[in-house]
Amino acid sequence: HSRSFVFLIEVVMSDSCVAELDVLRAKKRSFALLEEETAAEEEDLVAAPDSDGAAASSLAVAVAVTKVPKLEHTLPGNGGGVDVADPEEASQPKEEAQQQQQSSSSTTPEETIVLSAISDGMPRKAQEIAKATKLEKKVVNSILYKLASRGLAVKHEDFTWTAKGAPSQAKQEAGAAGAAGPSSNTTAAKPENAVVALDTRRFVSVSSFHGKSLVDIREFYVDGGELKPGKKGISLTTEQWEKLGQDIDGVSNSLPGATKEAKTIVDLSAKRRLSVVNLGGGPRVDIREYYVAEKEGGALKPGKKGISLTADQWEKLIASTEAVNEALSR
Repeated sequence: HSRSFVFLIEVVMSDSCVAELDVLRAKKRSFALLEEETAAEEEDLVAAPDSDGAAASSLAVAVAVTKVPKLEHTLPGNGGGVDVADPEEASQPKEEAQQQQQSSSSTTPEETIVLSAISDGMPRKAQEIAKATKLEKKVVNSILYKLASRGLAVKHEDFTWTAKGAPSQAKQEAGAAGAAGPSSNTTAAKPENAVVALDTRRFVSVSSFHGKSLVDIREFYVDGGELKPGKKGISLTTEQWEKLGQDIDGVSNSLPGATKEAKTIVDLSAKRRLSVVNLGGGPRVDIREYYVAEKEGGALKPGKKGISLTADQWEKLIASTEAVNEALSR
């Protein structure tokens, strides 16, 4: 009986093992068929072009990219030390560089005209460029900012513009002086009666009007290749000029903390003041004539007659005191 029982157990176990093996074989065949179908679908997708005839190559790249993670982005046999580059990521810098080059190289006819007007190195304001190019000022402003965003134009502190890489006026004058020799007049670019240049377009001049000597601090503009006096500026009497330098330290100490509210440093006359102010473009030394605002209880308000100097221009103005005084004494 015991032998029969053992035999019966062996038969039952063998039958269950065979059934289990059959299940495993069926699963293996299912997985094999699934892999074959997947491979066939991938081949069909890669081989089939789209309407533009470009789907095959783009899809091949997509399939290749999806397979990269299986290799864990490393080359075989390198110990995992070298990353495999993603084709899409590698192409991005090249595409961005091409776009930047295209945007900087392609300019509209109007942009070309504006660029030509500022390519000589002489800083010019939008109004002067508009006059020279026969374009509206708002159009010129829009073009200038577009050129600046593409790295083709440069905006300066005094709201003037030059082309990117254009030689500065100072370099042009130096080059012309060197070419002409030691005897050339390096002040030929200055306006008549100009004693000191605060920058390429702002000058301190000494003149006489009705027998009175005046110190004129003024911004010039270019017209027909010549510098001509503009509206920005102020003419000081000799007494006002002397008062201008009375509190140099007060000006220097107040510049760093300048705000939108003008701070008076020196009263040059009853209606003229030297103040420091910062309207958002950096601290300025403002030399201006005020007017009485009757509608505001007779308060003094800043008028249009005057000029605002940067800290650098102010330092040059003070440094020119001796030269200006010498010109006044002639």
